[in-house]
Amino acid sequence: MPRKNGNFPNVEFKKIDARKLPFHDETFNVVIAFQLIEHIPPNELTKFLLEVRRVLKMGGIFFITTPNRKFRLLPFQRPFNPEHFQEFTVERLERVLKKIFIELKIEGIHAKTWIENIEKERIHKSPFRVYIYNPIFRYLITNLPERLRKSLRKVIKRKGISQNERIEKFNSLFQNFSMEDFYLENRKNAIDKSMDLFAICKK
Repeated sequence: MPRKNGNFPNVEFKKIDARKLPFHDETFNVVIAFQLIEHIPPNELTKFLLEVRRVLKMGGIFFITTPNRKFRLLPFQRPFNPEHFQEFTVERLERVLKKIFIELKIEGIHAKTWIENIEKERIHKSPFRVYIYNPIFRYLITNLPERLRKSLRKVIKRKGISQNERIEKFNSLFQNFSMEDFYLENRKNAIDKSMDLFAICKK
């Protein structure tokens, strides 16, 4: 669905099926998928990547960013964002992309320490919460009668800050960010500790 953008009249927004891109073969020099692939079901991801390869011209570049699982999650922890089907380590991302793209480079996106500390605080979950509290909560939500499920959700909601409060807090912090606060690292141990992964694939 196209959407008007007053600041960029030459930009068009479309709602499309990522498994079947509505473009001819070898249309684009560059394709960008920032913070996207974690939202695609694992059994559909290869279809999307094959479509990206199809619409890229020979020598075209595909840029990807995605959250770094090692930064955000404990071992075996499910993504806490319910819209994420999976999150990637460097090794997992490399295996997935190498099936489609022969030429590939992965780097880590880092930020200044104060920004990374804010992100660590935001995503931190204790082992107790990850391995005991959350599984019990999911079990109860799945198996309790609807009336009790609603009551349980209300109790949990009262204990946390609201979505609007989260947005306001982020917006106030966002005003302090600049491009100079972020940088790429290609050393293996630095990539593993990065907030996000940045992949460059060439057709």
